[in-house]
Amino acid sequence: MKRYALLLLLLCVQIHTIEAQHLEKHLYDGLSFSDGVCFKTVKVTYLAFGRDPLNECNDSIALVIRNVTQNIPYTSISFLYKGQKYYISLHKRCKVPNISEGRKIILQIQFYKDIKQPYQNKHPYAIITKIKK
Repeated sequence: MKRYALLLLLLCVQIHTIEAQHLEKHLYDGLSFSDGVCFKTVKVTYLAFGRDPLNECNDSIALVIRNVTQNIPYTSISFLYKGQKYYISLHKRCKVPNISEGRKIILQIQFYKDIKQPYQNKHPYAIITKIKK
């Protein structure tokens, strides 16, 4: 009887661990903010660099982003994270390495709790601060 109880307990712990590993399905899951900012490091698949449309916007959200971050992004990066495609601004001080499409890279991302993404308006504003090959 004790063996079955121990086996059942181990099975429950293993299932809980597996579920916890799969809770984070999106880049914006599991963010923990301190003073309104969250830093996250993720491994992604690089797709491409492109122009940042935020640079050409003058709406109220773009102005808030510029004032709070003291940054006007000119470049964005497109990448895959857990099967989902993202397109996020690069900080103007972020060094842009030569990367080929499909390569795995590590991104350091800064999220702002009180500023929403300008286009979807549901996720916190995010900006890439560092790229590691």
